Amino acid sequence: MNKLVLLLLTAATGFTLNAQVLINEASNANGTNYVLANGTSPDWIELYNASATSQALQGLYLWDNRTTSNNWAFPPISIPANGFATILAN
Repeated sequence: MNKLVLLLLTAATGFTLNAQVLINEASNANGTNYVLANGTSPDWIELYNASATSQALQGLYLWDNRTTSNNWAFPPISIPANGFATILAN
């Protein structure tokens, strides 16, 4: 993925109103922040959990094109309270 057009975070059933997982930062020009073993530098998205409780990401999706159904589903992971998660879009 060379360009990160727009990444949207959505839920199959919807986030409850008290859940506060936000896209904190994103980069489509990674440079040398994250370099993989094969030498590539993928785009990345940093999520921030602004709530006081851990938030599960399973059931949420990322995609870079609204017109396709080729979404990436989060595995069963959680972001701790006031914590961060960085997703590499390789």
